[in-house]
Amino acid sequence: MQDSAAYKRSAEMATAARDKTASVWSSIASSNMVQNTSSRMGSAFGAAKTRISASMSQHNISGAAAGGAAPAAEGEKPAAGAADAAKPTNGTEAK
Repeated sequence: MQDSAAYKRSAEMATAARDKTASVWSSIASSNMVQNTSSRMGSAFGAAKTRISASMSQHNISGAAAGGAAPAAEGEKPAAGAADAAKPTNGTEAK
């Protein structure tokens, strides 16, 4: 079967199609438009991550500075005793 003309022609066509597809994708990936878009998307993603991280850090610092425990992350239970963080710990009881 592999010696038949139809098989050989099909194999040649498949190889040519594969090579052409690889060439087209390579040209697209190396184009300035795609590279610029990729760079801009990467920069935007990095900036968003930085802003979210800074916002979360500021939120946690603000909560701790106000005398409360840092808020638990979504889906986590608050730390044990977090509700009692504002109570005196020097042996006196708040009345």
